[in-house]
Amino acid sequence: MRKNVVLPYTVLRAGTGALNAGSWYQQTSDTEVFWLEDGGAVSDWSYDAPLVLGREIQIDGPTLLEELDLAGTKASFELVYSLHVSNLNQRRVIHREALDLSGGLHTQFMKEFDSRQLCERIKLTSSLVLKEGLDSGPRWAASSKGSICWQDNTVLDLEGSGSRFPMRDCAFSEHHQFPNGAAWHLEWRPTLLHYSFNSAVTLLLNSERKEFLEKIQAGDDMLVEQVMSAIAGEICANLLKSDEFVSDDGEYPEGSLGAVARNWLLGSLPGKSLADIKTLYEQSPALVNTALRGLTAGM
Repeated sequence: MRKNVVLPYTVLRAGTGALNAGSWYQQTSDTEVFWLEDGGAVSDWSYDAPLVLGREIQIDGPTLLEELDLAGTKASFELVYSLHVSNLNQRRVIHREALDLSGGLHTQFMKEFDSRQLCERIKLTSSLVLKEGLDSGPRWAASSKGSICWQDNTVLDLEGSGSRFPMRDCAFSEHHQFPNGAAWHLEWRPTLLHYSFNSAVTLLLNSERKEFLEKIQAGDDMLVEQVMSAIAGEICANLLKSDEFVSDDGEYPEGSLGAVARNWLLGSLPGKSLADIKTLYEQSPALVNTALRGLTAGM
């Protein structure tokens, strides 16, 4: 029986000049750019504004092929960019770009990210991969489709571990879906249970309710407690209708909307399962709401 033997292959060495990857940068306007360092923080980031990131890479095609021992072959490559979001355990490819290595190459990548799908920390990975398999070339050279010939990672902090509650103010009279007299509106969707709580939920404050807005922004204890109690009640009441949420089979990442809602319910009624709480809510919703108010006291 023939054995499949996996052999190491040549990859790009640092500092050879074949590939020069610039730092990632954040673009905040047409003229304003902030350069980012691995392990550093993104400047002035918020959940309700898009995040625009980019980087430039220069490649010397002939030198790159020589360094990879693939000169004279029909090797073709592509640059692949991927994003990993902390807490959500999600990694996805955000861009692929086929390369022409017949000479020098300067490539620029820029992307606008939906900040509501991000949280706390992200990792950006850039990879140079073999686009197609090769039948020719030395045994020690890359030959399999998808072989990674160069890669680097950049980790960026979006916010500290003590995540703030996302909220912003706007004039409700300018939004026909909101009653003018309402003090606040909770923007969220039960389909985002696996997303970070801080990116799945936004509290909209009516800027035309001046006294209310000033008290909330000043951190008035009684008012904040009342709003938090109402928020917990709205989210939990909706999710208790979902069999998937109530089931013990559903797993939600730490810090996600689903995990936070479960902790609220289980913490407010110790010793009861989610199924027990669902039954109690169907029979006496007032008791569950009161338990949630007790949990949010002092928040």
